[in-house]
Amino acid sequence: MLYPFGKIHSSKVNNTFITTYDNISPHSYSILKSIYFICSNLIPPQIIDKIFDVAPIEEVVGEYVTLKRAGANYKGLCPFHDDKNASMSVSPTKGIYKCFSCGKGGNIFQFIMEHEGLSYPLAIKHLADRYNDRCMDFTDEEINKMYADIVKDIEQKVK
Repeated sequence: MLYPFGKIHSSKVNNTFITTYDNISPHSYSILKSIYFICSNLIPPQIIDKIFDVAPIEEVVGEYVTLKRAGANYKGLCPFHDDKNASMSVSPTKGIYKCFSCGKGGNIFQFIMEHEGLSYPLAIKHLADRYNDRCMDFTDEEINKMYADIVKDIEQKVK
């Protein structure tokens, strides 16, 4: 691929993509590094949606907290503070958790981010690895197309 700011070479070595640039200014190089960092943290929305579909919040939270049925929801001790009164509620229909004592709440990714101290992309990877047998039924071609669509979208926005 030839760009106005130089030629980009990408190759895969030991399951890691290596990108090199020819004839590029230091300023353009820093811009490209920023774009590469952003793109490397992008996860196709189809994968995120699939994880939401196959990883019920009560199951994800239930791996860390003992939950008890309370009507349509579940209740348990909040793992984010010294909870004595089962102040955390998990709603399977809404796909969220909420502690009414400390105020923490969110979806499955936010729970994993908070509990495991992970970034958003790593929380997604954590759940994708955990539910791999149920959620990674995408072919390599489908995943490559998802990333190509993301890059195409970014290129259109940059123009």
